[in-house]
Amino acid sequence: MPENDEAGNNTFKQSILNTVIFYMSTMQQVCVFAVNYKGRPFMQGLTENTPLLYSLGLCATLAVACATELFPRFNAYLQLEPLPDAQFRNTILGLLTLDVGVTF
Repeated sequence: MPENDEAGNNTFKQSILNTVIFYMSTMQQVCVFAVNYKGRPFMQGLTENTPLLYSLGLCATLAVACATELFPRFNAYLQLEPLPDAQFRNTILGLLTLDVGVTF
């Protein structure tokens, strides 16, 4: 539940739930863009549309980098909660991999 500041505005409070939802929704959006891209014969194929391909790859790479806590300062900037332990992190990474694998 969002908390209110002195002016009565809602403030964001980071949590594990918000962090995991961010990871999963980011990876799902990447997969949806890649799968639903029309491609040939109506447009360029995904491999030919390099800006889209690189942006999807960068987005997926950043999601995995954040999930592995490779750049803790970047995670703090995004207000992502540190994951509690290595087993939980590996479970989340497994779910992200499963999400991509099942999509394709």
